[in-house]
Amino acid sequence: MNILLLEDEKKINDMLSLYLRQDGHTVESFTRAEAALDAFKADVFQVVISDLMLFGMQGETFIKKIREISDVYIVVLTAKTAQESKLSLLDEGVDDYIAKPFSMKEVQLKLRNIEKRLERQETKRFSFEGNTYTLKTPSNIIMKDDDTIDFNSTQACVARVLMDHAM
Repeated sequence: MNILLLEDEKKINDMLSLYLRQDGHTVESFTRAEAALDAFKADVFQVVISDLMLFGMQGETFIKKIREISDVYIVVLTAKTAQESKLSLLDEGVDDYIAKPFSMKEVQLKLRNIEKRLERQETKRFSFEGNTYTLKTPSNIIMKDDDTIDFNSTQACVARVLMDHAM
């Protein structure tokens, strides 16, 4: 899976990146939400893992901005363990919540479960000018015939809306 990791504590960021890559994932890691948001808009990710307490833009704001443009899976890593905080995040569209300190095994298992769901993702097909286009959601992978089209997250969302209304 292509994973965007946003964690401002360098040691945690490096450790998570290393373990996730060893598990076969592609990881783009960031310590600042603004840079992570720019990268998200320029590429396609299947999962976003984000801390909440960050320098600059807070994690909650980052998550709201991601939710405005995508249904990507979002997993939060945070020291905020109050019930109200968890409920608020879930209400904002977070898919999963991991409290710090955490074990890598927990992260690995949760990502494995997300990967299983992505494998069963919904597929929409649309024909236009003799070509067949396929959109796989929620990962936003778009294919023209058998070739993957490199769309960023914003472009994939626009294509999904157009495909939904063309049918």
